[in-house]
Amino acid sequence: MQTLLTFAALLIAIAIPAIQRIFDRRKEIEQERNRIKGYLEAIRTEINVAWKQYNDRIGFSLEHLEENLPFLMVFPIYSDFFSVYHGNSEAITHLPTRRLREQIVKTYMLAKGQLDSFQYNNVCVQKVWELEAMRSEYNVQNRLNVLMQDLTDYARKLKYGHNELLIQVGSLNKEIEDAIS
Repeated sequence: MQTLLTFAALLIAIAIPAIQRIFDRRKEIEQERNRIKGYLEAIRTEINVAWKQYNDRIGFSLEHLEENLPFLMVFPIYSDFFSVYHGNSEAITHLPTRRLREQIVKTYMLAKGQLDSFQYNNVCVQKVWELEAMRSEYNVQNRLNVLMQDLTDYARKLKYGHNELLIQVGSLNKEIEDAIS
């Protein structure tokens, strides 16, 4: 009987830590799921807020720009708007699918490219304004015509980038929704 009790105590002593490790691992997995879900919700919020601000301020005008016209609006860009993405870039490696990781990175790269494009457009628009101000004083019409053509050509690229970003934001939102639901 004593041997049987000793054996049972030994089994319990072995089983309790093993069972505890199983429960701890389940808890870790659940915590990781919650961190990923929180990250994805933060990414979705950041993208949707940034998209709304962009679209309200300039995207709408760009969508309705007639073909073969320059985009003569300045869109001030003073800082990086993607603090969730930059501050949590390591979290991307923990996402469940490669496709979701690619969707997030692609969306941000398109958005950053569009912002860079606006910075160039802003410089050109400001040059146009300067040349127009000097037009009566100096003969700058030829330079102004060339710059206006450049802006017209560049407007097509801005519009294309805008449309590509619009589609990508929708795809990312669907991918995030699928991942967290």
